[in-house]
Amino acid sequence: MAVIPEQVVETVEEIMRTYKSLPPRPTIEEVEAAKSVIKTVDTEEQLKLDEISNQEVPRDVPRDLFSVLREVRKTLVVFHSYEQRREARHIVELDRTFQIFDDLIQRASGLVSGDTQNQKRGNFSDPVEKIEREAVISDESLVKTKKNNREGEKVVERNVPMALERSSSAKASFYSGLL
Repeated sequence: MAVIPEQVVETVEEIMRTYKSLPPRPTIEEVEAAKSVIKTVDTEEQLKLDEISNQEVPRDVPRDLFSVLREVRKTLVVFHSYEQRREARHIVELDRTFQIFDDLIQRASGLVSGDTQNQKRGNFSDPVEKIEREAVISDESLVKTKKNNREGEKVVERNVPMALERSSSAKASFYSGLL
């Protein structure tokens, strides 16, 4: 029987403690339901945004004022959709994190047991993936774009009407949860 060095035992114990400290793993059904919720909310959001875009300007309302109202309605739809997707995205991201931990534990197990097949398949680069968030603004009129100016430098163009722009302090409080 081979003697395992104390540092190896401590390393494996830390890996297992870390895994055990994670919140409960979502079930397959919860993950599938979350993905379904995200898809449904995305579809409903697009339908509502299209409906708002197709609204006719009322007779006695100035076109510019109605345009502002339309943008307010679109922004509210995007915000509500974000709120509906938030928990579902959390579940999907949590599942993805567990998959990463599963892969790492499998690699550690193969290294400790001396499984040469597992070592051959292992990628010893940094396995940590960045958890990314999907953009919550699906209306192209609200998205910033980058273009080159005459000198070839990148310049950010805003597609948001100036009347809807807020000060940086207002943006920080309202949009901080969206990014």
